[in-house]
Amino acid sequence: NRHDIARVITIGTPWLGAPEFIKVLETGDWIALVKYAMLRSDVLKSLVETFPGAHELLPSDRYFGLVPGTFREEGWDINGNGVTNDIYSPSQYQELLDRQRFSMYQPMQQGRSFHNYLGQDGWAIDLGDVEYHYIVGVQAIPWTIERVAAQRICLLNDRLCTPLTKFAYDYGDGDGTVPLISARRALPAATPDGRNLQIHELRTSVLQRLEADHLGLLLSGAVQECVLNILRGQTCPAQIRPLAESVGIAATTQRVESAYYVAVTGAGNGIIKNSTGEETGSYASGLLDENIEGAKYIVTGSAAFDAIVAATDSYTLSFRTGTVPFTVEIIERSVGNAVLTAARYRDIQLPANTLVQILL
Repeated sequence: NRHDIARVITIGTPWLGAPEFIKVLETGDWIALVKYAMLRSDVLKSLVETFPGAHELLPSDRYFGLVPGTFREEGWDINGNGVTNDIYSPSQYQELLDRQRFSMYQPMQQGRSFHNYLGQDGWAIDLGDVEYHYIVGVQAIPWTIERVAAQRICLLNDRLCTPLTKFAYDYGDGDGTVPLISARRALPAATPDGRNLQIHELRTSVLQRLEADHLGLLLSGAVQECVLNILRGQTCPAQIRPLAESVGIAATTQRVESAYYVAVTGAGNGIIKNSTGEETGSYASGLLDENIEGAKYIVTGSAAFDAIVAATDSYTLSFRTGTVPFTVEIIERSVGNAVLTAARYRDIQLPANTLVQILL
């Protein structure tokens, strides 16, 4: 306790890791990096495999414990043990990554060594007097990856099955990268272990979505004001309001009531366009385009992707067919993740390179 530190402030910290980095490791899809480096997804994937810092962002043992089914199988026996519906423990997942998929760099060994260091993820032993403040982001739409499933889909063409594997994601609250559970080090209704700890949540509407984004938090005027108040010994509320809302122009800044979650299997390189012509998605070059307000594009496999859009605007999802049938699943969910409507279109057969457009 002999130190000169009175307060520690963290912003969007993935204390328990983030399943987002399972996606990055497996697919190279890290759309946030497009701003800073025009890297194709295959190049990024090969780089991330070697980065110890990225490996330390994989979900920790504690995350696996708080979020059952953090990694599981749904028809794809990805570890080859003869079972197609395994729910993985941290040790099983380490076996998969370090011995089979990325044996040269052993990413899970690096991640578990980091997180399992005494006092890293569990703070019950902390008896110090330092004051801790976690500033976390909660975006308008629950589209932060919480769980990952290894799926095997059978695409039927005249009774002939074309198997396709992909990673399916379960989405929940967070800043688009870090799940709220990891940013809080506890379930949303629970209190993290440790002493002298306060959590400050910035929750935004669709129009201020980027303010609660993992990278946008650092640019948020409301977050900067909160940090200054804490450093001055003043108060920062548990619920931070975006500055745009606090000055009285919040008529259109409520959190969305619902969003459409679209999963396309059997086609790739989808593009989402909003009513003003802004686009996000991926291109045949392998480059990803940055997400736009109210829309998010996620790569789930070599010929599969998810598109998530707010139900408060009009969007067009476009993609071209490949050489196999494709399947489209559309689910409308409330902010609480309750299913409002659902539709599935299976084994659609069109000539290769046909342009498909879905109006949402």
